[in-house]
Amino acid sequence: MEVEDNMLLTLYTNNKYRLRIQHPHGASNYSGEYILQKNILTIYDSLIETKSKKKISNKYIYQKDNNKFISTKDGYKVLQIPTE
Repeated sequence: MEVEDNMLLTLYTNNKYRLRIQHPHGASNYSGEYILQKNILTIYDSLIETKSKKKISNKYIYQKDNNKFISTKDGYKVLQIPTE
């Protein structure tokens, strides 16, 4: 899921995630675990908001009909799952 032009969040089927942030002279990669249960996505990283500069929170509600994750906190972007 592309969060911003320089930020990509990948959720793997083994309940691992990777956040890649591209900087002008390199990249930062963060990884950890998540769970998607009863349409609630929880990212198990208490610092994810700091690492992503308040672009990603650690809890979202999944809306299956339009493939979107809506943050449970105000001020965070909607995350869209790319479709092919």
